[in-house]
Amino acid sequence: MVKEEYTNAYVEVLEVLKQLNKEDFSKIPKEYIMYLEENSNKYFSFRYDPSKPLKDQNLSEDAKLILFFFFEKFGANEKQKKKINDFKANIIAQNEKEKAEKYNYDDLFKKRNHQNKIENVNNKLVIQNNTNIFLKIINYIKNIFKRKR
Repeated sequence: MVKEEYTNAYVEVLEVLKQLNKEDFSKIPKEYIMYLEENSNKYFSFRYDPSKPLKDQNLSEDAKLILFFFFEKFGANEKQKKKINDFKANIIAQNEKEKAEKYNYDDLFKKRNHQNKIENVNNKLVIQNNTNIFLKIINYIKNIFKRKR
């Protein structure tokens, strides 16, 4: 079952596609159009205002993404496709750069707490031993073997 926000976006996309000339509209495979029509919300209405540019049409983000997909796949020429691919590559590179800064290898170990913390609680010195669960299990097994000897 298709989510309601997508069904509303399909109505918006169909309205925008109706504004295309026949030549551009015919580039979109009929299967896509049929899918949009079958899964669109019959109770949702959207009016396209031809006097406004597309960016001022108050389209949902989902509808914009679907229209972008159609443009990229069926409407863009080679020069436009190259620009789109370059734009996508820049976005991916920017995301990777942000991840690299966020998860910087050098800073990971600086931020890591020591295994044994020493805390001052109510003027009393408390030693907190933070040992790994796996180490506890291994030590327990070692103690069992030591007892048997």
